[in-house]
Amino acid sequence: EQIDADETRLREMKQGAREMSSTLAMRIALTQDAPPERVLAAIENILPAGARLDGITLQYGDALAVTFMVVARRPEIYDVFLERMESSSSFTDLSFGAESRDGEIRVSIDAAYLGGGRS
Repeated sequence: EQIDADETRLREMKQGAREMSSTLAMRIALTQDAPPERVLAAIENILPAGARLDGITLQYGDALAVTFMVVARRPEIYDVFLERMESSSSFTDLSFGAESRDGEIRVSIDAAYLGGGRS
């Protein structure tokens, strides 16, 4: 009975190690496929003149989660940015935070980076 329990536990540990190794390999591949420079370039391609990136966080996991802050000088510039962002093939799962319209327009965006695409 103890031997069976030990063998079951050993199988579970081996399976956990395989899963952890697979997850690590996936994260390494994602980091190689989506280095920070490539993600920044994708965002810069979307930003119209009069808008700027004011901060960014990249979270590498099963996918690449991106959180960034955009500042636009005027509402029309912000509207162009929104259109470009929503039609971009580089990002999905967009979630826009509350807008601050104190002079400039500021908004925080959460997205998943798909890479490869052009906006």
